[in-house]
Amino acid sequence: MGVLEFMPATRKVLRLLASEPAEFAEKYGVHLHEVAQTVAQHSLAFMKTFPLETSPDWFGHFAIEGESQRLIGICSLKGPPVDGMVEMAFYTFPGFEGIGVATEMARFLLERARSLQGVQRVIAHTAAKGDASTRVLEKIGMRLAGEELEDGVPVWRWEAQA
Repeated sequence: MGVLEFMPATRKVLRLLASEPAEFAEKYGVHLHEVAQTVAQHSLAFMKTFPLETSPDWFGHFAIEGESQRLIGICSLKGPPVDGMVEMAFYTFPGFEGIGVATEMARFLLERARSLQGVQRVIAHTAAKGDASTRVLEKIGMRLAGEELEDGVPVWRWEAQA
């Protein structure tokens, strides 16, 4: 894997990718993955649950492999902090797992969260088992804080101080 570049996934950018992927690819000079349009549609739907004036600082970035300019993942804070806490999430597109993309996205998010005002703690959730996501969070210094239920399913909660 080469160096990752991070492109803000603003509402405007997501709308273009969700509706006109070929135009998006040409405008931004990137090669799209087959899941990119669907990911953009879901990300846009999530962003619409927040007021329009919510700063784009609290949302996602596309991960672009620098040399090939291929869109290979997306990572995001899941909105502004609540009681000083912000949650992060990342998704590596199929075919790019196991080469450090998720670790770089998670590291980027943690560093970004630490630079934003009002953030005291960063959390993430994973399946309640040791897997690639848990290893990523361990690598960037997050610690397992406990188990919770999310929609009736057990999940592990990870935390780091900002």
